Amino acid sequence: MKDIINCSKKIIVLSVLLAFFYSCSYISNNDNLPIPKIQAGKAKVVGKVTGFNKEDIEKSLIISLFLPHPVTAEMVIFQDTVKEDGSFFFDVPLESSPVIGFIQSKIYIGGVYLIADEESKIEIIKNESDDVKINIISSIRFPSEEMLIIREVSNELIDRYYNLSIDYKMDHEEYSSHVMKNIGEMLETLVYNNSELSDQAKNIVSVSYELFLKRSLFAYSFNIEKSFYENPENLMHKTEDFTLPQEPGKSYYSFINKLNLNNPKYLYTDCYFDILQLILNNDSLQIPAIKDIPVNDWLKTVKKNVDGIFSIEAGFFSDMLVANAYSQQMNDENKPLSIIQKNNIKKYFKNKSFVDILLKRSDEKEKKDDVSSYLKINEVPFVSKEELIAVQNNKQPQGKLLEAIVSNYKGKVVIIDFWTTSCIPCLKAIKTSEELKQEMLDKNVVFVYLTYTFSPKILWEKKIVDIGGEHFYLNSEEWKSISYSAKYGFNGVPYYLIFDKKGMLIHKFTSYPGNEKMQKMIEELL
Repeated sequence: MKDIINCSKKIIVLSVLLAFFYSCSYISNNDNLPIPKIQAGKAKVVGKVTGFNKEDIEKSLIISLFLPHPVTAEMVIFQDTVKEDGSFFFDVPLESSPVIGFIQSKIYIGGVYLIADEESKIEIIKNESDDVKINIISSIRFPSEEMLIIREVSNELIDRYYNLSIDYKMDHEEYSSHVMKNIGEMLETLVYNNSELSDQAKNIVSVSYELFLKRSLFAYSFNIEKSFYENPENLMHKTEDFTLPQEPGKSYYSFINKLNLNNPKYLYTDCYFDILQLILNNDSLQIPAIKDIPVNDWLKTVKKNVDGIFSIEAGFFSDMLVANAYSQQMNDENKPLSIIQKNNIKKYFKNKSFVDILLKRSDEKEKKDDVSSYLKINEVPFVSKEELIAVQNNKQPQGKLLEAIVSNYKGKVVIIDFWTTSCIPCLKAIKTSEELKQEMLDKNVVFVYLTYTFSPKILWEKKIVDIGGEHFYLNSEEWKSISYSAKYGFNGVPYYLIFDKKGMLIHKFTSYPGNEKMQKMIEELL
C-alpha cells in the first residue's frame, strides 16, 4: 500500500531517528523523551568536516538542513557550503524546541537535535579506510548501543506498511478497520513487545512512526483505486469496469479520536502538521476558513461540525489547529493576516511564541514579491478517450497528451513537475525551487505543473496561488495516459521531465535533486 501522502521512506527512517543515534552518552535513564513545546527562538549548528580530500570540499560541497516548522505548517530548508577549512554553520529559526533537524549532503545523511538558544556541534570524520564517523555534541543525547536495533525495527515497520495488502472491494469502514488493526499489530509486535528495546527507545519509535503510519487513513479513495490497478487480473478488464469509490462521509473520520493529537511529542515529526492540514482541507468535515472570525467563535463552529465524530478540547491540539488555520490562509492563498486577524491571534494565544511566529510570517507575506505573481491555469489539450485508453494497452507509448502540452512552449526549456496537493515531498520541492524560479525569471524557461483529480480542486486552486507558473488539472484518464506511457511513464510523484527548446525530452527523474543540480541541467539547454 503506497499512498501519495506518505513521507518518503528514506526521509522517515533517517531524519526522525538518526538524531538519536550518533551520541556516545545521554542525559539520564528517563524513559520519556523531552517534551517539546512551541517556542520561537534560534539554534546554532557548528559543523566540521575532517579527513576528506580537499578537491571534494573545493567542489562547492553543499550541506542542507531540513527543519519542520509546525506553526506555519512547512518544512524549511537551509544550506551552507563547506569552507576550505572544512567548517560549515547554521543559525536557524525554530518554532518548537527541542526539534530534530535533518542534514543531507554527499558525505553525511542524518539528524541532529536542535534546541532553542543552544549550539549543537557535528564532526564528520573520514578515516584512512574511508569509513565515516559522526560525533555529535548536544545537550540531548541517546544511547548509541541501540542504534542498529532501532534501525532494523524502523525498516521493518516501513516494509510491512508498504506491503500491507488492500482489497479494492473494501468499503470505508472495512478499510479503516483493516488499516488500524494492521498498524496496531505492527507496533505491538515490532515495538511494544520488543525485549531488545529499552522503554526510552520504544517511546522514540512509537512517537516517530504512529502518525506516519496512520496518515494512510486519509487516502481511502486513492489506495482503493491503486489496489485495483496493481492487480494484474484487473488490467485485463476495460477501464469502465471500475468505478472510483466516493470519498468517505463525515462519520468515517472518527478514527481521528484515536490519533492522540493532544500529544506535543508529535512535534518531533513533520507528520503532525501534515495531519492538521489534512483535517482542515477535508471536504467531508467542512471546516470553514478562519478569516476574521474570533478564534473562540471559529472553534465553536468547528466543534459543532465534528460533533460526535471526534473531539477538540481546549489544549495543545486546538491551539495547533487554530495556528494551522491561519497558516493555511498564508500558505495556500498567499494572503497575509488582516488587522482583525492579528488582534484575534493576540487575544487568543496564551503562549506568546504562537503570536510572534504567526505575525512574523504575515510580515514576510506582505513584503514578498516573487514568481508566484505569475500564475496561469491552462485548458488541457484535447485527446480522444480512445487514444488515452490505448496507452494502458501499450498501443500508444509516446504520450500524445504530454507532447501537446509541451508544444505550447516552443523555444523555451520546459520543466514538467508532476505533483498532488497531498504529496509532502512534492510541496517541499516546490518550496525549495522558489529561489531557482526567481533566478530563471528573465530566461527562456517555463515551469509547468501537472496534477489530477486526486488533488481536490478547491484545495488545488488555493495552493497554486502561492506556487505560480503554468498549471494543468487533468482527469484520471489523462493522468494515466502519461504515467502509463513507455516514454514518459512514472509510478509516483514528485516526478520531473525536462525538455529542450525544440521539445525534445532530455532528462527525467524522481525526487527533487536540489536547486544547484536543477539549475545546471536547465542552463545547459539554454
